[in-house]
Amino acid sequence: MMELRHLTMVNWHLFDIEDIEVGGHIGVLGENRSGKSTVLDMAQVVLTGANRNFMRLNAVAGDGAAGRTGSPKRNVVGYCLGALGEEEMRRQEARTYVALGFEDSEGVRPALSIGLALEARTSESSETVLARFVVIGKILKTADFVEIRDHRRYPAAWDDVRANIIAAVGQDAFANHRDRPTDYVREYMRHLMPHLPYGEQNAAALQKAIVNAMTLNQHYTATQFVRRFILEENPIRVGELRESIQTYRNINATIVTMRRKLDALKGLQAVLAGFAQALHRKALEEWIAARANWLAARAAIMTSRGN
Repeated sequence: MMELRHLTMVNWHLFDIEDIEVGGHIGVLGENRSGKSTVLDMAQVVLTGANRNFMRLNAVAGDGAAGRTGSPKRNVVGYCLGALGEEEMRRQEARTYVALGFEDSEGVRPALSIGLALEARTSESSETVLARFVVIGKILKTADFVEIRDHRRYPAAWDDVRANIIAAVGQDAFANHRDRPTDYVREYMRHLMPHLPYGEQNAAALQKAIVNAMTLNQHYTATQFVRRFILEENPIRVGELRESIQTYRNINATIVTMRRKLDALKGLQAVLAGFAQALHRKALEEWIAARANWLAARAAIMTSRGN
């Protein structure tokens, strides 16, 4: 079974360059604002491929909105830039790398790393995704994403990082689904859970399950829990429902009218069939009468000739 073994963060919120080794059952403990959500949200972003259709960042602290402490809603840009408040950022621009590393507890399948390469600037409202990568055969660590200049570590350019990874594992063991988060999720599903189908619908279900599990709020009522975590989201649009009902009624009225017309046509068809038969009988009788007259005239002519 593939198990989480490593977390890598480069320029992720308050973490400049951080490797975290993990194993077995993991707990993230700490006081408020100590960084628990930072780590959990990093894992959520990696596992969803930063897909906004599924992410609920910092949800436990406030269900994705302003948390109990009054801090602003978190987003990927804020994490990359190290947002400390509404206007305060630790970085004016950032190149960010986040990754998760997995190993097979039975030693059968090769190691796997999945992650994202991002860029963000205070002048832009959304992050730029440079890569959604899946790497087979190597657990990536911060050393794979940084370069040394003047005895200091800096995030390396993505092109250099990619070239080094491919040189280490080979082109066939590297995949980048930069523009397609669903394909990225399907790609890592093939390696993490090879026994499960990895179609687009399954990838969506996995992302929803991951986010629900990581943002579970124990204050939900039974009804809220069922609606959020079990039932599929399928809101009723009253206007469309009314239009559908009216359309159904119109169609039903049309069907009734058409049935009446069909019954009338069937009656007309019977009348026309009787009329056709009468015309046929009349024509036959007229032909027989004409034939009889012809035969009688012929007989009379022959008789007169004989005399």
